[in-house]
Parts: sequence; structure tokens; C-alpha cells
Amino acid sequence: MKKFALFALAAAGILSSCSQSSDLVNDLPTPSKEQTVEKTPISFDTYNAKSAVVRSSRAGYAGDMTTAMLQKEGFGVIAYYTGSADYSAWTKEAPNFMYNTKVSVAGADGTAESQNPSWTYSPTVYWPNGNATADNVGATGTGGGKLSFFAYAPYVAVTPSTGVVTSATTTGIKALSSNTATSDPTLTYSLDGGVDLLWGTAGTNGATVSGNTAQAGTTLANGKAPVNVDLTKMKTNGKVDFLFKHALAQINSLKVVADIDNNGAATGGTLSSANTRIYVEKITLANGLTTTGENPTSTLIGEGTFNLVTGVWTTVNTTPLAANISAASVAANGDSPMNTDIQIPSSTPNVETGVTEWENIFSTTGVTTTATNVYTSDDMSVKLIPGSDQTLKITIKYWVTTKDSNLSKGYTWIPQEITKTISLGNIEMNKSYGIVMHLGLTSVKFTATVSDWVAAGSEVRADLPVNVVAE
Repeated sequence: MKKFALFALAAAGILSSCSQSSDLVNDLPTPSKEQTVEKTPISFDTYNAKSAVVRSSRAGYAGDMTTAMLQKEGFGVIAYYTGSADYSAWTKEAPNFMYNTKVSVAGADGTAESQNPSWTYSPTVYWPNGNATADNVGATGTGGGKLSFFAYAPYVAVTPSTGVVTSATTTGIKALSSNTATSDPTLTYSLDGGVDLLWGTAGTNGATVSGNTAQAGTTLANGKAPVNVDLTKMKTNGKVDFLFKHALAQINSLKVVADIDNNGAATGGTLSSANTRIYVEKITLANGLTTTGENPTSTLIGEGTFNLVTGVWTTVNTTPLAANISAASVAANGDSPMNTDIQIPSSTPNVETGVTEWENIFSTTGVTTTATNVYTSDDMSVKLIPGSDQTLKITIKYWVTTKDSNLSKGYTWIPQEITKTISLGNIEMNKSYGIVMHLGLTSVKFTATVSDWVAAGSEVRADLPVNVVAE
């Protein structure tokens, strides 16, 4: 008997926002009302919804994208000028203000997060002065001045006219919508070894000085979070702030527990730790293989298009790629090796000759009736494209060994390998999930009775001696 449980671990980060007010003016000195309206360059700032321990400085690393990595690899921005119209009511045009502009921190190495980063980009662009109040000394503007900014990370270079990436990358990003597309900006992403993908939602924009509050982001129709739309000219120290959320979901916790039968019940029994151990050799998370019988076909999403305005995924390919999820042994996973308490001991018994002593086999606790992490840290993660009705194929190979001095080797050493396809339910972006693998162990039980004698139904005659009849 074996069962699996899937549970939500962490929800999306909390976004902070304030109401828009008079933070639309230049913050330069104002010696007179005749002052010329200055051009204010657009500045950016950003942070991650989750800033985990730095694991690598390479873009496309199979794990979480951290703020330190973001500063080094940069993010891409697509921006639109909509005049006096809101983005939601604007007749879509091709990107007319910025297209895949790289914003990064000069000198960042990806291993240490800068506390006061200066995000740079090129060419520098400026806030339009077309808002009603062009400065705070009486100058006014006409024509409207609304800008909307959309971002993703890590940055990839593309051919603007097609949006296709210019070289092979390990980011999973295959293309952006082109610089002539008259629709919401999008990107096409394929699961590629479990790499992270970030979506730039609205942080705290502008600058809160002299009683002026920052501009808030707006959640558009069907949107998953506020985004930086309909922003107008900020003070010189105001910045367009992105809160980067994880556009994918992930499985970042994998546990195993033994369910021991108890007087007819499926669980509740105790494992005889003095005599028995359960050791895990390998756990495989796979997809893309059609199964038969009671197991359904794996339906993991291998590729999709992500809308940078709404945060909504559109499935492009429901047939997963062959290597979406690593099928390597977790014991060989260099990023997060298997917990030594549950894995096969380094000196495993030789099943043929039994030359390994029992003490070497019994040196660790193994799997118990308390759920134990398979990995030694939380660095392990399997990335998934959000969606419903997805399934995942899990295989676990483990050994059950019991000490018995009456056996020639002194112990049993029984291999078990179980495979099952499980339903993941509705997987949501920016959320972490966990899987608990339940190994059902049913103890061997005996019962006995002594049967009654059963009459044969006939008798054997024996004349001792036989009577002789006279002739």
C-alpha cells in the first residue's frame, strides 16, 4: 500500500501600495515661477517577493532566482505611452516607449545582494511633461503623460522584429512578443530543468517626501496582481518599483513516512526499530509517459505563453518535454543530497555473499513513522507551469531489512520499487507545494488451529483368527 499527499506550503508575497496623489511634480529647487520645466529621467528599483539564500550567479539555474542574481542578470522592460488614456482603455499599439530594455546593477556578481543598488539601463528615457501639473510652481502641460511598464526576469536578448531569443539560453524563455505586436506583451516559456521565471508586479512607486504619497499599481481585469500601469511624472528621486513574483509554481518539499498497520488499521502501528530499517535508494519525479490501467496519463504542462500584464498563463503545449523534470537519483543530486538518515548506508550489504556486517547496515535510523525530509535542505525544487488537472509520475526505490540471526546472512534485504501517477490539483503561480510519500508496510501475521480427526468412513477388517466353517 502506498499513498501520496500534496499540500500548499507558501502563498504569494504581500504587495504594498498607496493611493496616488500629488507625487507628479519635479522636486527641483523653484526660485521663480518662470522656472523652465526640467526633464526627469525614469529610474527603476526592484526587489523579490522571495529572497532566498544565494545558490548560484548563473541565469537559468535550476532553483530560485534571488535578488542578488536579479541584480546581475537584469530584467527586461516593455513600456507604453498612452497619452491621457488608461492602459486598459487604450487602443493597443506596438511598444512605443521601451522594448526589452535591460535594467541591471553595474558590478553585481550575483553572489551578494547590494543594499542600495543603482539600477541602470540604456538609452535613458524621460517622463513626459504632459500631465496637468508639470511642476509645483504653476507650469501646466497638455497631451497627457501616462506610461505603463511591464517586466520579466531573467533578461534575455531577442531579435526585436520577431521576439525570438538570439541564442540558446538556459532560462526557459523562448521568445517575447515582437516590437510590432499590438497586444499585451507576452513571453513564451518552456520548462527547462526547473529554472525560475519572474514577473514584475507593482511595488511602491514614486517617492514619499514632503507629504506626497507614492503612486499605486493597478490590478487590471483578470489580473493576478497590481502592475505598473498609468504612471505619471514622478519627482527626481521617484522610481518605478517592481516587486518580482515567481511566475511558476514549485514543489520544494519532498518527505517520506512509513505507515505501519495496527490491529487491522492501515496506520498507527510501530516500527520495530531494534530489528528493522527502511532505506531509500532513489526517488524519481517524471512526466510525459503514458501509463495504463488505474494510473492516468501524465498531463504536466511543458510550455506556455505568459501575459506580462495580467500574469495569466495560456497553454501552448500540453505534451511535456522529455526532460522537464530531472529523473536523476536524488542521491546523486549535487545541489541538495539525500538526507543520510534515510538513504542506503555507504556500505550496503552484498546480497550475493553477505560479506557486510549487520552493524554497517543498521548504522542510521532510516524511514520512520514520522515524516522525514528526503533532502538535507530546502534548496530542492521542481518548477511547474501553473494550471489545473496536472499529474506527476513518482517512482521510489527502497529497501526493507530485518535483523534475523537464524538466516545465513543474518538479515533480510528486500528491494521495493513503486511507481504511481498522482494528481497535483490546481497549481497556482508563486506558490510552493510539498509531497509526502506514504510507504504502507503490512506486517506478516500468523494464525493456527489444530484440526479434529476426521473419520475415514470405512473400516478395515482384521480377523484374528478367522473362524473356519465346517464342510
